[in-house]
Amino acid sequence: MRLQKFTDISKWLPGICLTSILYTASTVASVQTITHGKSLMISCQQALTALNQTPDTPGNADQNDAFVCMAYLSGMMATAQHANAQAKLRYSLMTDGRGNRHDLALYCFDWQLSYQKIARIVLTFGRSNPVYLQQPAHKLAIRALQTTFPCR
Repeated sequence: MRLQKFTDISKWLPGICLTSILYTASTVASVQTITHGKSLMISCQQALTALNQTPDTPGNADQNDAFVCMAYLSGMMATAQHANAQAKLRYSLMTDGRGNRHDLALYCFDWQLSYQKIARIVLTFGRSNPVYLQQPAHKLAIRALQTTFPCR
């Protein structure tokens, strides 16, 4: 078996980014962990508050905690977008290219949304649907976006 060299930066860049995020998170003792809907809601509320503050606002020393939400949402959106692309490719392969792969979508999100808007969508949905607060965080985030951007 022969191993391939990773010369394409796009293949190893996500791993480097994730490693640096995990390293940074482990060195900052107060960074919260997002595990369930409630922790995602807390982090996203902190993020929106931090984004609305000016740099000279007192008490913004712990803003790193707030941006855990943005990192979480970034990873979730990238994963959903990748899953969409893979589903479309599989559909195209299964239909020998005769099926319109653009009609198939697992997620119909607006991929151009800012993280602030995504965080607001998650917060609004979480407040209206408290049953998701005790479930895994990804269920809250995905359901919030699916509700806001339903597929046809």
